Amino acid sequence: MAALIGAEAVDNATTEATVEAHAAAQPKSSEPFMRGLWSAAHRIVSPRTLLGAVQYASPAYSDCVSHFDLRGASRRVAVTIDDAPSDAALMHRTLDALRDAGVTATFFVVANFCRDAERLATLRRAVAEGHELGNHMCDDASSQSMSESEFRGALALCDELIASLDASWRSRPFRWFRPPQGYMASHMKRALAEFGYSCALADIFPLDTEVRSVDWLVDFVASKTQPGSIILLHAPDVRETDRGKKHERQNNADVFPKLFPRLRESFELGSLSDLAAEHESILEAELSAAASAGNESLDAPAAPRSTFASWFSAPAPAS
Repeated sequence: MAALIGAEAVDNATTEATVEAHAAAQPKSSEPFMRGLWSAAHRIVSPRTLLGAVQYASPAYSDCVSHFDLRGASRRVAVTIDDAPSDAALMHRTLDALRDAGVTATFFVVANFCRDAERLATLRRAVAEGHELGNHMCDDASSQSMSESEFRGALALCDELIASLDASWRSRPFRWFRPPQGYMASHMKRALAEFGYSCALADIFPLDTEVRSVDWLVDFVASKTQPGSIILLHAPDVRETDRGKKHERQNNADVFPKLFPRLRESFELGSLSDLAAEHESILEAELSAAASAGNESLDAPAAPRSTFASWFSAPAPAS
């Protein structure tokens, strides 16, 4: 673990990063086509409908949550940021945008991105400022083809890293896992249950891994978000993958200062655990009201708190 997180981890999480800021990435020639195709796909079928069908058809996804069904007046949504920590200067800009907007988020951590002490320090700052961490495995690559023992080992390694950064990690009511690239398998589901993880997907993904137009990304997320949404964003970064592909996501750092204030005009923003806790509170209130009225049609969910698939179709309270 010491080798993974670096022997010279920086303790002062609020120290300004000294890495030179990256110049804005220019849009790819294919970007207008990608944006049009992505928008058209959302008009044809909503992500909530599509992900519900996937959960129904594939047992591996049955315990994953893509959104929460918030009935009533709640306007809560969850902000999640994948592939953290990224370049230290860009991560500090991300944290600054969250701080300035008064928003807490869930950062999904890739363990091998923590070898650099400056990057690791940004996660310490995130925890100190009230954000939560989630497990995104050790590498930014699908875990679906791993053997069960390989998956358990990598899951445990990232889990140990997060526990070293967040003293409350082991006692949290929710501990979140997001499968890299979104792919699940039955053996992954078994391991997650044994480790006590809840699997989080998302119903809002603006394709910010490919699209570089800041205004389009902001407009897309703002127009698609609904109460109970889980918004999936990516940490701004510039890096080359093991396969030689270069990720130029530095423009995402310019998205956040525009997006978070705009979303706050219509929604309450918070972490995944904030959203899950509010969902639980709503369910408990509905069950209590139904019990008081002698209504036996609204039954408590059979699934434990760490699984949510059966909650989406809970009947609405009687009018």
